[in-house]
Amino acid sequence: MPYRQISKDIKERTLWLIEHNYILSDICNIFGIFERSLCHRQANQEAFDSVAPPIYPSQGRPYILGANQAKRIYVLLEDTPEMYLDKIQDRLQEAARVD
Repeated sequence: MPYRQISKDIKERTLWLIEHNYILSDICNIFGIFERSLCHRQANQEAFDSVAPPIYPSQGRPYILGANQAKRIYVLLEDTPEMYLDKIQDRLQEAARVD
């Protein structure tokens, strides 16, 4: 069974079928999913009150630029695409008053 995106309402329906004593193997065959997927959905439902876990913010190194600074760069590049990176850096420092 290849990976594919399954809608939230289908996931909720599979849990409803389990709660109403349908056979797990039948549910898996009908929807083309693994029993392991059903277990994950049940665990998510119990832990998060939803069949899908919450979306966590991206992990890893934090961004150096804030959203406003990134937008300024995009605007600068749209206005003057020939501008060099050192000039962009100078303008950002002037705008943010950062050394």
